[in-house]
Amino acid sequence: MNSLILLSNFTCFLKSCNFADILFIDAEAISRLYFFLIPLFFNISFSSLLAREKGLDQIGTSLISMVCFFRASGFLN
Repeated sequence: MNSLILLSNFTCFLKSCNFADILFIDAEAISRLYFFLIPLFFNISFSSLLAREKGLDQIGTSLISMVCFFRASGFLN
């Protein structure tokens, strides 16, 4: 997550130096990605913790929770 913040700041620096022709990623896109990944990682870690406490398969539970998260967030139509 910290690397995304550094990349976002780096893209702002490139914009200020007029390197717009080599800039492929916009800082706003990185910000949206950052705020999408935080809940996703929280969801995966929380489902893994609950699966471990209930004695379920952690990988299967994490995959099911990821699919549910993608479906609820509108990533999967």
